[in-house]
Amino acid sequence: MLLFFLILIAMTLASFTGLVVDRLPLGLSIITGRSRCDHCQSRLRPFELIPLFSFLIQGGYCRHCKAKLSWLYPTLEVLFSLLFILAYYQLLDLPESLILIASLLLSILDFRHQEIPFSLWLFFALLITAINGFSLSQVLWLSFALIAFFWDLKIGPGDFLWLFLIAGDIPLLKQVKILEIASISGILYYIILKKKGAIPFIPFLSIGYLGLLIWEKIPSL
Repeated sequence: MLLFFLILIAMTLASFTGLVVDRLPLGLSIITGRSRCDHCQSRLRPFELIPLFSFLIQGGYCRHCKAKLSWLYPTLEVLFSLLFILAYYQLLDLPESLILIASLLLSILDFRHQEIPFSLWLFFALLITAINGFSLSQVLWLSFALIAFFWDLKIGPGDFLWLFLIAGDIPLLKQVKILEIASISGILYYIILKKKGAIPFIPFLSIGYLGLLIWEKIPSL
């Protein structure tokens, strides 16, 4: 029963974070304002806001204009539920869970806009640092972020700010290893798909962190 309620909380939290991802970059309030269809702007009724269930009963289409609904919300709701289940069975601790949630949201924003809202990063930075404490490697990444803000380092300040989030939870050597994995993955992605322009690097950093986390968890399973 407890796990069931945790999944409900996870889905509700995921729905709210989806709203944050959609509204924050546009400067819209995440507290006030009714939820609307992205296409026809019709106000959504309460049953259309039920996590995952509303997407399924509508068949993935808006019941007003029949436009396809975004997969962002159901995807977040499933992933958040999975994170809560793993945490429930003590396969993830609180800092790891927060880092994964932050990585997911910041990856989406970086992929969409090639930048991240400072306020969202600061929220997770304060929360994770309050749990883990402050480390010297966080000073390193914060310094690089400030330098990248004023000078072109070919890696944006947001990428260094993401590294700040994990710095209090894992040793510096592993942080550098994640950076190496992300760099190789990003280069291969752009070569194989023949992409051009700026690289949204946080998704690759997040993949590196997730890969390292899985590798370390396997022996304990």
